[in-house]
Amino acid sequence: MQSTVTTPKLYELTDSYIHLANRHFAIMEEIEESEGEVTEAQSGALDRIAEDLGKLLEESDVKIVKIMQMCEQRNMEVVVLKAEEQRLSELAKDISSRRKRLEKSNQFFQSYCAQAMRIMDVKKVTDGTNVVSLRKSERTEIVDMSRIARAYINRVSLDRSENTGAWVELLTNIESNQDTIFTMQADKTMIKKAIKSGTAIDGAEIKEHYTAKLA
Repeated sequence: MQSTVTTPKLYELTDSYIHLANRHFAIMEEIEESEGEVTEAQSGALDRIAEDLGKLLEESDVKIVKIMQMCEQRNMEVVVLKAEEQRLSELAKDISSRRKRLEKSNQFFQSYCAQAMRIMDVKKVTDGTNVVSLRKSERTEIVDMSRIARAYINRVSLDRSENTGAWVELLTNIESNQDTIFTMQADKTMIKKAIKSGTAIDGAEIKEHYTAKLA
């Protein structure tokens, strides 16, 4: 079984350097206290420290260069990744724009076909294989938000720049914090249920919506 030789990490070399430097400083203080007299032991210790420091610096030089080479390689990879990130971001914008155009176009043509079927008073058309049916749905539309009763508002906010008209008293009653920015949103589900049950809701109405569907 082969034994693996582990080389010291840079932080370990740094710690060793500090330790050796402290030893060198301590010996030099001892020599200074003895008025410059150097013993044989002190001389030998200084020689060994100098030798160890030389080896340590060689190892640390190699480590630092290798680490910086790795960083340089990674920097080049970062440049490539940034360029790819930019490319994908622009591609995503193009895809999103195309998707929105297709959705808008589809909505137009579906409404176009639904309108033609309504005018011709047909609920289904077929070419012998495919069937297109006319489907009806209902939408709650807010005609005038300022006329909607407070009971049918599920979110309230107001931008001070829009603090005009019939909103003011209503919003003041709901929220007293003058620093809050408000927007108003009617609860269309609640309004639809109320209208369906025979209650007239001022400022809102239910409209029929027709769409053509390919079966």
